[in-house]
Amino acid sequence: MDAHVRCMAIGLAKTLTGCFVGVVTVVLVPGLMLAQNLVDLYRISKTVSGSHVEYHRLDIPKGGEFTLADLKGPGKVTYFYITDNSAGRFYPGLVLRVFWDEEKEPSIHVPLGDFFGAFQQTAIEYQSIPMQINHLAYMCYLPMPFSRRARFVLANDGDENYSRPVAYGIDYETGQEYASEASRLHAVWRRSNPTRDGMHTILEARGHGHYIGNFLQVGTHYRGWWGEGDTIFHIDGKAITHSPGTEDEYGSCWGFGSKFTSLYVGYIQKDENLGRTGA
Repeated sequence: MDAHVRCMAIGLAKTLTGCFVGVVTVVLVPGLMLAQNLVDLYRISKTVSGSHVEYHRLDIPKGGEFTLADLKGPGKVTYFYITDNSAGRFYPGLVLRVFWDEEKEPSIHVPLGDFFGAFQQTAIEYQSIPMQINHLAYMCYLPMPFSRRARFVLANDGDENYSRPVAYGIDYETGQEYASEASRLHAVWRRSNPTRDGMHTILEARGHGHYIGNFLQVGTHYRGWWGEGDTIFHIDGKAITHSPGTEDEYGSCWGFGSKFTSLYVGYIQKDENLGRTGA
């Protein structure tokens, strides 16, 4: 069976290289600060909270880019959201690039809509702990620590100029406790069109880290069940079969059935006429 696949991977790690269509993978190194929990809400902290919010028309010519925010550290981004007036159909040429500290290559380098799990300019809604889309608000709660600098850039990699009203916000904390934090959030995007020998590589990474998860979109002309395949991890030379079917990997069994979302997994996009599935 031939299918085309996109993949975006998000990760927190010292080193992350390298995404069936769209995968998010999160990788963390030892000492990762997890998302804020209920106890943290009442914790007296030496950090200082901040927020960078903008709402205006954004013009990015093809081949150009715009710096959404340039934050000084040490600190940690705790929340990032963005929207425009496209009714949930971001221009596909928009690419989110995030640079930590003084790195020359972005640690996050993913099409903007795909970063949030919204593929093919499709307006969707879902709720989960780390990411969600609700009434055209694209939100990310993944922790993003940095030592010296955090730079969020929106680039136009398409063949048309981009011009729309855009609103976005970034919440963050600053404090010396983040100066020695080594974990970094990484996100990569991979596409297989078509897949070869029934295989699609979700992620290739080296270093010390923790894989959190992924978004996946599959498009196929095959009218039967295409998802009878294992998810296999190769970690330090050892192969581990994580689930015996594609739907099992994303919180469903015996096929996907109807769309659903939950705290950690979901089936968030279904278009049988076009043979597209997103999870």
